[in-house]
Amino acid sequence: MSDIIYYIEIFTQFKSLGGAVAVGAFYFVSISKAFQETFQRPSLVVVMSTLFCAIRLPSFVMRALISEALSRGEIPNFNFFIAHQVLFGVGIVVLLYALYILVLTRELEETSNESLRELFTGTGPSTHPFNRFTGNQMVFWAIAMPAVVLGIVGPCLGEITNPNKGSALYQASTVMFLVLTILVVYRTFLTARAEITSGYQYSGESRGAGAYTICIISVLVLLRGCYGVATMGDLVEQNDEHLWYPLFVVPEILSVMTIVARRLTPPRYELPA
Repeated sequence: MSDIIYYIEIFTQFKSLGGAVAVGAFYFVSISKAFQETFQRPSLVVVMSTLFCAIRLPSFVMRALISEALSRGEIPNFNFFIAHQVLFGVGIVVLLYALYILVLTRELEETSNESLRELFTGTGPSTHPFNRFTGNQMVFWAIAMPAVVLGIVGPCLGEITNPNKGSALYQASTVMFLVLTILVVYRTFLTARAEITSGYQYSGESRGAGAYTICIISVLVLLRGCYGVATMGDLVEQNDEHLWYPLFVVPEILSVMTIVARRLTPPRYELPA
C-alpha cells in the first residue's frame, strides 16, 4: 500500500496540463523544422535532433494524459508514468549524442589550420591520450547503453516485483547519464578552447560564435543532469513542476532549438562510423 501511495504522490506533481500540452506542441513543431533541415542540410546531428524531438513528443502526450486524468479526479494508468520515465532516459542519450557528434564533426572539419586538426586527429605530438579516449564513440556507447538498459529495467521492475531494487537501478542509470554528460561537456569545452585559441572561423560564423554556443549548450545539459542526480532519491521532489520544468525541460528545449536553428555543423562532413 505504501508503494501505491508513493506513486499517487508522484502523480499529484503532474499538475500543469497546459505546460505539458505547450511543450508537446513545441516538439511537434520542432520535428517539422528539424525534418526540413534534414533534407536541406543533411547531417547526423540534425537527424539525431529530429529523433530526440520525436521521442520527447509522446512522453509529453503521456504527461498531458496523466494531468488530464488527475483533473477529473481519476488515478492515472501507472503504465503511462513508466513509459514517460523510459522515454526520458532514452531521449537524453539521443540529445547527448547529437551534441557529441556536433562537437566531433566540428573537430574533423577540413581546415588549413594544421594545429587545430592535429590536436584532435591524434597525429599531433600535443594530443593527450585522455583526449583521444573522450573522442572515441565506443566509450560514449559503453556508458550510454547500460544507462539506457538500467533506465528501462528500473521503472518496470519497481512496478512489478521489487520497488527498492527498481529504484536502485533507476538511480544507477541517472548517475551514469550524468557521467556521460560530463564526458560530452569535457569534449565540448576542449573543442571550443581549441577553436577560440586557434582563431579558426567556420563559414557563416563570427569568430568564436559557434564555440561559445556549443559551450552554452553543454552547460544546459549539465544543469539538467545535475538536477536529475540531486533529486533521483525522491521522484516526488524530482517531478515537482516548479523545478522540473525550468531545470529539466527548459534546458533540453533550449539545447535542441539551438542545435537545429544555429546550423553549427557543415552538412557535407559526416563523422566516420
